[in-house]
Amino acid sequence: MRKIVIQNGKVVSATGELPYDVIADFSESNDDDNGESNKESITKTDSKTNIKLEATSGMIPDNATMNIVEISSGEDFEKIKNVLDGIKNFKAYDITLKSDDTNIKPQGKVKISIPIPVGFDTSNLIVYGIEKDGTKTEYQVKVADGYATFETDTFSTYVLGEKVSNETQNNGNSNTGETTTENNDTKLPQTGEETNTFATGLSIAVIAGIFWLVSMLLIDREKKKINQEQKGSKHND
Repeated sequence: MRKIVIQNGKVVSATGELPYDVIADFSESNDDDNGESNKESITKTDSKTNIKLEATSGMIPDNATMNIVEISSGEDFEKIKNVLDGIKNFKAYDITLKSDDTNIKPQGKVKISIPIPVGFDTSNLIVYGIEKDGTKTEYQVKVADGYATFETDTFSTYVLGEKVSNETQNNGNSNTGETTTENNDTKLPQTGEETNTFATGLSIAVIAGIFWLVSMLLIDREKKKINQEQKGSKHND
């Protein structure tokens, strides 16, 4: 008697001799794959910022719309700037997804693509999601066709930033070196002052020596004059 046990579309056991190899795979994953392939791609673009949202049907309602406000000044801007360490330049956006004027979340992760501003170094881009309490979450970024793309399943304030590059850091170190050089330059006059002090002391010593020598000569001359006068006085006597 031959017995074949199939679970979830796969042969898990077989007894008895079979005249052929049993191959069975009716797993639900095939149905899922077909279902995924049948889903339509949805792309929505904000007309003001050109930020794009990419999803598949079923993840967001057909009437879903993005509401995007760029944050470039004010209290919120200062709060964002204060939590960004090591960021050279950045763009901040408050992004919400709405359906029938109600904020909603997608049923899974969607792609958000932010246009890369002119002058940003594409090799040093980073995206943060920032909560109202200042908590930030880093997202992996992919760069293509002038956009920085990341995936998310929630909406809040997002920041596209340019990290400080190693070259900039090295330039910073170089600037520190220049400061050190300037400090060394400020020390040079001190060394000159020491040299001038030594030269002044040497000049005083030389002048003092000259005065001493002249004094000695004058004293010797006076002594000789006195001796000659004494000899002349004796001779007259």
